[in-house]
Amino acid sequence: MKFRAAVLEEFRRPFVIREVDLSPSNDEVPVRVVATGLCGRDIVVWRGGFRNLRTPLILGHEVVGVDQDGRPVAVYPGLVPPECRSTDNENFCQGYTILGEGKPGGYAEYVFVPRWNLVPLQGGEPEQYAAAACGIATFIHASKVAGVRPGDRVLVTGATGGTGIHGVQYLVKVLGAHVYGFSRSPEKARLLEGLGVKPVTSFSFYKDEGLFHCL
Repeated sequence: MKFRAAVLEEFRRPFVIREVDLSPSNDEVPVRVVATGLCGRDIVVWRGGFRNLRTPLILGHEVVGVDQDGRPVAVYPGLVPPECRSTDNENFCQGYTILGEGKPGGYAEYVFVPRWNLVPLQGGEPEQYAAAACGIATFIHASKVAGVRPGDRVLVTGATGGTGIHGVQYLVKVLGAHVYGFSRSPEKARLLEGLGVKPVTSFSFYKDEGLFHCL
């Protein structure tokens, strides 16, 4: 199947938009890419920060699109061997890899992934969910692992980063937690206040506030 992709031919060099010829394996389905988020991890890969990766690469793991039946979907970026899909430690399974690294990703017109990786979306505008495919999902999972409940006090470090800024809103608006966000920037601290988060600029405050549910 021929389609266009932005290919990283060499680390630290501009992407090359060209035609590629790729096909799905027996257990994969095609997804027409509507939008792909740019993650900080992509920048690390572009710089050659992971020694196990070799060019050429098609990056992009925050993918939303339309499946072969015309339904809007998000693509779960973890490519998990079938025997590990029912476990809680799938990312430790031998053979686990990430879309855009171990397999061509969403900087292209199509991606091929197992149907297991497709997450149905509500509404007809899947592009609005692109960032949620990684950053927000990561924080939701972390909150579940930590067992955060309504009324818990939670300190989020890196609260104004790409994942943190989504995460604090999830904790406040969905879980009803009392959230403290760490940031050294006064401007970003004001941003956190506007989101219902108590900004923290020094870790010395914990002596007065007591212990937190999770750090």
